[in-house]
Amino acid sequence: MYLKLNEKIGSKEVRLIDQNGENVGVKSRDEAIKMAKELGLDLLEVSGSAVPPVCKIIDYNKYLYEQKGKLKKSKSKKTELKEFTMSPNISEGDLNVRIKRAKEFLEDGNMVKFTVKFKGREATYPERGEIKIKIIESELNGMGKVERPLQMVGQLMTVTFMPVSK
Repeated sequence: MYLKLNEKIGSKEVRLIDQNGENVGVKSRDEAIKMAKELGLDLLEVSGSAVPPVCKIIDYNKYLYEQKGKLKKSKSKKTELKEFTMSPNISEGDLNVRIKRAKEFLEDGNMVKFTVKFKGREATYPERGEIKIKIIESELNGMGKVERPLQMVGQLMTVTFMPVSK
């Protein structure tokens, strides 16, 4: 976005708004710049399409600072889906590492998906995967709530957690 400031304003006459937001009226550009300089401020063209263009007396550095703050606020953080894949025979230590990382992701506001992959004969014992998922659910209780309940699709068993808003 290109802003016209002080001498870069092309029009000879401008509709002037002072630093307090009061409409001063139509003034010559040079007179408006002189008024701004006397206050130690700048003249900024707010609406160039108006006839005459609308200009405001502002502290330009403060204006830029506020615009950066608004830009940061407008860039809201998107929630991401973090996924952990494991077998139903995962060891207790490896499972605890995944649970610890899942807690960190939930604290950051991300969703977490756990997938238990069954290979070969493991699929005949889906209760082993369910046991691992129940352990995960009990560990994440309070930090995350189940968004999508336990599902078995083919060789995959999945559950998705959503962060609990505080």
